[in-house]
Amino acid sequence: MQMRWIATLIILMPSLFLSKGISAQTPTSTRTALKPLSNRERFDALVGVVEKAGTNPAPNAFSFAFHPAGTDVDSATVIQMAKEDGTYQTFGAIFTAYAAFGDAGSTAVPAAQSGFQTEALANIAYESEHYGFLRQSKTDADGKTHFHRPDFSFGGTVGVYPTLVMENLTATTGSIAQPNGRPMFQDAFHWNIGPKVNIPLYKHGEATAYADVGQNILVDPITSFKQGDLSLTATPVSNGVGRAAFFGEVGAQVKLFDVELIQAHLDKVSNLSPRFMIAGGFRRDNRFAKSGDLSTYNSPENRVFFRCLVSLSKILHPTETGDSAPPATFDFGVDYERPIGSTGPNVPGATRLIFGSGIDILKLFRPKAPA
Repeated sequence: MQMRWIATLIILMPSLFLSKGISAQTPTSTRTALKPLSNRERFDALVGVVEKAGTNPAPNAFSFAFHPAGTDVDSATVIQMAKEDGTYQTFGAIFTAYAAFGDAGSTAVPAAQSGFQTEALANIAYESEHYGFLRQSKTDADGKTHFHRPDFSFGGTVGVYPTLVMENLTATTGSIAQPNGRPMFQDAFHWNIGPKVNIPLYKHGEATAYADVGQNILVDPITSFKQGDLSLTATPVSNGVGRAAFFGEVGAQVKLFDVELIQAHLDKVSNLSPRFMIAGGFRRDNRFAKSGDLSTYNSPENRVFFRCLVSLSKILHPTETGDSAPPATFDFGVDYERPIGSTGPNVPGATRLIFGSGIDILKLFRPKAPA
């Protein structure tokens, strides 16, 4: 009987000690250990926790020995503190208000309006987790973690954006030399969404292949304006397309960040507002369906695009890895599109110059650290 009790005690002793070790890693003790550390050191603790969570079905059920704190910590508290610091969130969204200066047309097909079209608009850009990013990491002997395999995410935008429209012009008095098939920008409710495959390039950059589907819905299809002595009315060409038109894009982009790539993926905001972005690809826009007034055009739906974005605020005042992203950014961008073919009648190219300021709208819901 005594031997049975001794055997039982020997079996239970490891679990008793393990239980004692885990229970000692309380939220209070974790905060006490991590609070004096620098932002970078707390971020390193977060990286250690989420790396283990990527291979553990119960990420809150284990602890992680953090160096240089020299103590075990509660993983859930580390993640909570990162949310309070602004270095971790599972979904990101940025609201951008901007001024757009647009110019469209060519020598053969002049724009409906002379000079730049100026508009004040806004949208929200959003992006999900980067699935598979942490599961494909590699840690060297020096303890540095590198990410070199593709991961998957999805995202898009929603808001009001200047979309290119082909217009027929009429004048209340006088005559127009070329009244039909004139390009101009019109405000449209815009949305798009699609998957992305992201490939790390180096510690501060990644390349992305993506495919989007979306829709532009004209706010007001009929536009009236004065040009010289003429009072003009612009109406979209008749090609069987109403106010709403779908479009699809496939393309590739490269982003460069001020913080390390792992933080851009964890805080989401840095990924949505990089220091520099360049993109290009193919666009099929049903707004220019080859029908009716556009039936003689050469594949008018098929377009190519080029876009770039520079965050002037992040160039002048870069964020250090471990620090939270700035509450607002000031950005400059170019959005250019043109037809694929150059022969026959076609929808001409168009350029938008964009100056905007982005704000992390999810910061309003960020938890506050306890006093």
